[in-house]
Amino acid sequence: VGKVSIEVVRLDRKLDPPQEACALELVRPLVEKGDRSEVSIASPFDAGTLRAVVVRFGIGNDKGALVACSRDGSFPTEQDRLLLGVGANHTAIVVQRRSAEAELRRSEEELAEFFENASVGLHWVGADGTILRVNQAELDLLGYSREEYLGHPIAEFHVDPPVIDHMLAR
Repeated sequence: VGKVSIEVVRLDRKLDPPQEACALELVRPLVEKGDRSEVSIASPFDAGTLRAVVVRFGIGNDKGALVACSRDGSFPTEQDRLLLGVGANHTAIVVQRRSAEAELRRSEEELAEFFENASVGLHWVGADGTILRVNQAELDLLGYSREEYLGHPIAEFHVDPPVIDHMLAR
C-alpha cells in the first residue's frame, strides 16, 4: 500500500535512460493523484507538450493506472477513452492473473516443502495407481530408493491387491 510502480510498456521511440527517468517523473504525479486525470505535461523529448490521460483500474488489492500520452491537442477523444478503457480492463485481467499465478506458485512451494519435510511417510498416487510423488520419510520407512518406488504402480508395494484396487476405484 502506498507503493507506486511504473512500467513503460510502449513508446513510439526508444528512450535513453535520462529521458526515461524524466518521463517517469512526469507521469508519477498523475498516477499518484486520486482522480481521473487529463492534463498537459512537458514533453521529455523536446520543448513541446503532451496531452496525458490516466485511466484507473482495480480488482481486489491489485490496483493500477494506464497512462497514455499524445502530441495531439484533442487527445483523448471519446474513441480514445473507449480504447483506453478496454486497455485498462485487459491490463487489470493480466495483473489479476499474474497475482493469482504468483499465489499459486507460493502455495505449491509451501505444499512441496511440507510434503518433503513431513516426519511421516507420504506419497501421491495418480488415478491409474502410479506413484507420482514420494517423500524421504516414506522411502526410509519402506527401504526403497526413489528410483525403485517413484513412477511404479502402488499395487507393486501393497500386500493386499483387493484393498488397493478398492482404494483406486474410489
